[in-house]
Amino acid sequence: MQRELFQKLTGWRNETARRSGVERFHILQNKTIEILAETMPKTYEGLADVKGIGKKKLYEFGSEILAIVKECAPSSSETHLQEGDLNNPPSINRLPPEDSSRTKTVAKEEMGGKEKVFTVSGFLNFLNTVLGEKDVFIQGEVSSVQVHPSGIYFTLKDKIDESILNCYIRPSTYERMGVQIEEGLEVKVSGIPNVYKPKGRLSFLVYSLELAGEGSLKKAYEMLKKKLESEGLFERKRALPEFIIRIGVITSRTGAVIDDFRRNLELLGLQLYFYDARVEGAKAVDDILGGIRWFNTHMDDLDILVIIRGGGSLEDLQAFNNEFVARAVFGSKIPTLCGIGHDRDVPIVSFVADRATSTPSIVAMTINESWKRLRENVPVFEQDLVYSFEAVLSERRGYMRASVDQMLGYMSQLFLGYNYLRRELRQALLSIDVRIEEAQKRSREMMGLAYASLEHVFKELSRKLLSYETYLEGVSPERNLKLGYSIIRNAKGSVVKSVEDLIVGEKIVTKLYKGEFVSKIEEIK
Repeated sequence: MQRELFQKLTGWRNETARRSGVERFHILQNKTIEILAETMPKTYEGLADVKGIGKKKLYEFGSEILAIVKECAPSSSETHLQEGDLNNPPSINRLPPEDSSRTKTVAKEEMGGKEKVFTVSGFLNFLNTVLGEKDVFIQGEVSSVQVHPSGIYFTLKDKIDESILNCYIRPSTYERMGVQIEEGLEVKVSGIPNVYKPKGRLSFLVYSLELAGEGSLKKAYEMLKKKLESEGLFERKRALPEFIIRIGVITSRTGAVIDDFRRNLELLGLQLYFYDARVEGAKAVDDILGGIRWFNTHMDDLDILVIIRGGGSLEDLQAFNNEFVARAVFGSKIPTLCGIGHDRDVPIVSFVADRATSTPSIVAMTINESWKRLRENVPVFEQDLVYSFEAVLSERRGYMRASVDQMLGYMSQLFLGYNYLRRELRQALLSIDVRIEEAQKRSREMMGLAYASLEHVFKELSRKLLSYETYLEGVSPERNLKLGYSIIRNAKGSVVKSVEDLIVGEKIVTKLYKGEFVSKIEEIK
């Protein structure tokens, strides 16, 4: 039970941190989660006693933590909120999401046959519990935007009857949206309604925000395009490497896009590494950013990073017109190649990428194109090799024919059977010509035979060099010195071969196998 609670609290902590764009320990530390799993507090007072749960965290996350604890608590020990808990909760706006049975127990508690009467604070807590059970989506027009360090406050207005709804976005949530809120924009938000107790005012806590409506999307697109272009993000274009092999791909694993991309790649021994990312909707930005960050952290030796998706409207492609995604593509250490289908407006990410195409199929063709030089040059090199081999054969044939002609001239003078020998030699020459022509033909058809012939020549040369080396070692003076002989030189440095080359009193140098010595001639016999 404690292990299950620890795992659920850890999972909730990680998801909340990801959604808020902060480090996990800013939400809850592991030690705090261990204490919660051990003590299993069921009231706000008990939760406040846990080390690591301050007033701010109690305000923001208290209801969610208690809901998780309640979910993991055994049914036999499960308790409802006590009267003091409901009437005197800590200063927070939300209680944990309750199931219907618990809500009924809180709303109508039998005490001496009388229904429990809510305090104002208790009722607002109860109302927030009911309202916050499930995220909802709302679409409307933005008005009255106020940006404060504590968060972004704005109003959503209904275009039909001009009804309004006060909304609030946490600073960390707003930063990762990559959308600048302005009056007049039509947006779609998701989150939960909330009643602010000190004022009794209903507001909407926004978890995600997307632009809606062609006008708003177009306006935001043009503003971001102009901003990034003025900063120079569209100017830098790194060259894609030649002979691309290692490719990181960010896209959804489902759908026709990935199949279309792979189908258009040629069989070049390519290595593909996929990062499964949603490419549409509120979660798409986080997924794409996560893919870019993962490849740059764990596989920065890739040749290119590919970001692809199929066509869609301006609304469908919001994730690729997001400022955070655009800056992440620009900041990638890996050269980027984007293939995002579009009908009219080119996505912002495509402007920032090192290379961009209109479809995933053309991305695959661009990768194939990086091998163009090799495909074109290999046949040329092959033909050059054939021609070079043919030139050698032709030269050898000319040499052999000249040698035969010279030999025939000598033979005609030395032997009476000149005509007979001439005929035989001519026949041999014709046979040689036929064989050489056959070799030329085979060299064009089977390069392997040419390579084998050259290899034979090189082996034969190597064998002869080895025999020469053996011979030279046999006649080397060093060998005789090693056998005990010596070499004597006179004062002039000449080798002494006879006593006649010596003079009494002259100094001579004697070289042995190891070293040499100097001596003086005292007597010649």
